[in-house]
Amino acid sequence: MSKALRHFLDLNEIPTKELRNMLALSVAMKAKLKAHAKSKKPLEGKTLAMIFEKPSTPCASSAVNRSC
Repeated sequence: MSKALRHFLDLNEIPTKELRNMLALSVAMKAKLKAHAKSKKPLEGKTLAMIFEKPSTPCASSAVNRSC
């Protein structure tokens, strides 16, 4: 059974315990990557997005070339 889709739009909407768990999991994933441990691709099939508050001039100018 899959979990319901949730949107992460505001830090204030995420319970502190859940946010700490997310951060702890990300630290563990990064440690495995740095240790060159073989993983099962824990984010396979997931949709991730990065949202930036301020525009990046190099990215904005090269976005037309898709090289950002």
